[in-house]
Amino acid sequence: GTLEREAIVILSSINDDAVAPGDYDAITEVLIFSASVNRICRNVSSVDDDILEEDEDFTLTLNTTDGSVNLNPDEASVIITDDDRVTIGFEQTTYTVEEGLVVEVCVLVT
Repeated sequence: GTLEREAIVILSSINDDAVAPGDYDAITEVLIFSASVNRICRNVSSVDDDILEEDEDFTLTLNTTDGSVNLNPDEASVIITDDDRVTIGFEQTTYTVEEGLVVEVCVLVT
C-alpha cells in the first residue's frame, strides 16, 4: 500500500535463549513511516564473550496501535552463533611410570 500519512510502529526485542544485556543489546524504538520513508533499518548488537555455549536466539517484534496498519510478519528471530572455542588437552605430553606403580594423567581445559 501507499502511505499518505505517518504510520508509527514500535520495534522491540524479547529475550529467548539469548538474554540482554549479556548476549545482545536490547532495543525498543519507535519507527515512523511516511510517503517518503518506506524502509527503516536499525542495528542490533550482539555481545562478544569468551564463553563456550550453544547458539542462542532472541526475537524482534513489531507493534502498533494503528488499526489501519497490518503488521506481517510481525516477528523475526535473530540467532547468535557462538564463535568461541575451547581447547582440551593433556597437561603434559610425556608421562613416566615405573612398573607396578600408578601414573596420574591430567587433562586440562585452556
